[in-house]
Amino acid sequence: MLVERKEKVDLAEYSSKLQSYSLEELEDIYFHIDILKQPVEYGMLNRELEARKLKVAPPPQQPKIGNARRWLEKKPYFVSHPQVCNLLILGIYFVGPAVATLLMLLPIWFFASPMNLVGLQTALVYIAYAPAGPISGLVVGSKLGAKRWEMLLPLLGVVLGTYLFYLTGTPKQVYDEIMKPAASGGGSMFGGGF
Repeated sequence: MLVERKEKVDLAEYSSKLQSYSLEELEDIYFHIDILKQPVEYGMLNRELEARKLKVAPPPQQPKIGNARRWLEKKPYFVSHPQVCNLLILGIYFVGPAVATLLMLLPIWFFASPMNLVGLQTALVYIAYAPAGPISGLVVGSKLGAKRWEMLLPLLGVVLGTYLFYLTGTPKQVYDEIMKPAASGGGSMFGGGF
């Protein structure tokens, strides 16, 4: 009974302290209070903030990255020239995915052509990795903000990036490696030629 009375006195004292604090001090308490260890105090703090008709703002969210249209429309030149802005955005929707696709396919070219790492196993790895290019190109297109019919431009950009990769000759080199007939050596499985 004595302990309960002491807690009530402490809570009343805590409540009066909260009322005397400034907004900055209340915010500091709000962001540093342990909700699990002090649930009653946390509730009292929330009631005090509500009584002052204040709500502590959540931490600021990171801005959404990648929407080219929103970013360009905020620039002063493009506000007064919306046609130029639209043309530039459509160009970005086409070129961005093309470059992303080509860059993702570039390691296949690098290892297959200049490094000459071509064999059946590596060719299978190249084939397994090849979809990463077009998929990343489409992801870049959607992250740039292309919606509905505008997604045709990233799709065409992916086709262009894939075609430019095809022009390097690497896909043919990998295909030829897979289709190359196995070396016939005659003999048994133990290496002897009878």
